[in-house]
Amino acid sequence: MLSLIYLTYLLLIFWTIRAVKQVLFWIYLWQLKEYHVGRFIDHFRTHKGRKLIFDPPTFIKILLLPLIFWNVAFGWILLALYIAQALLFGWHIAGRNFKKPKFTFKTILLTLTSFALVMIYGFATYKYLLSAKFILVLLVLDIFAPIIISAIVLIFQPFFVMMRTRILKKAAAKVASYKNLKVIGITGSYGKTATKEFLTTILSSKFNL
Repeated sequence: MLSLIYLTYLLLIFWTIRAVKQVLFWIYLWQLKEYHVGRFIDHFRTHKGRKLIFDPPTFIKILLLPLIFWNVAFGWILLALYIAQALLFGWHIAGRNFKKPKFTFKTILLTLTSFALVMIYGFATYKYLLSAKFILVLLVLDIFAPIIISAIVLIFQPFFVMMRTRILKKAAAKVASYKNLKVIGITGSYGKTATKEFLTTILSSKFNL
C-alpha cells in the first residue's frame, strides 16, 4: 500500500509537468499554422509531423494501458517514462530550445483553458486516488491531450475569427481614408508572418510607432 501511495503521488507530479509541456507545445503548433485546420493537418504529412504521432513514448503508453489495468505495478514503468520526459523538458528549457507559443491574448486564453480543462478532468477522479483507475485516467488524458487541446482551439476559433474580421474591416477603412496611399502586399506560401514581424520592428523603430 505504501508503494502505491508513493507511485500515485509521484505520477501526479510528473504527469502535471507533462501536461504543461503538452499544452504549451500544441498551442504553439496551432499558432505556427495560424490556426488553419488544413495547414495543421498537412503538418502530419511531413517527417516531423509523423514523428509526433508515431513516437516511441506514445506507443509505450498505449501498451501500458492494459498492463496497468491488469497489475498496477506496471505504473512504475510509466513513472520512469514521465521522469525521463520531465528531464528532457527541463533540458530543452535550460537550452532555450523549447517550443512554446508567442504569448498573446489568444494564446494565453487557449493555454489557460486547455490546462484548466485537462487538470479538471484529472482531479475529477481524485476519489479514485491510490488506485489503478486513477493512474489509468492520467494516462488516457496524456495520450489524448493533443485531441483535447485541438478541440478547445476549434471551439474558440469562431469567436477569434469574428474579432479578426472586425479588425480587418477597421484596417480597410483606415487605409481607404488615405489619399494616394501605396499598398504593398506580402504573399507566398511561407515567410509571410516572419516578414510581417520584421517590417513591424523596422517601421516601429524608424517612425516611433
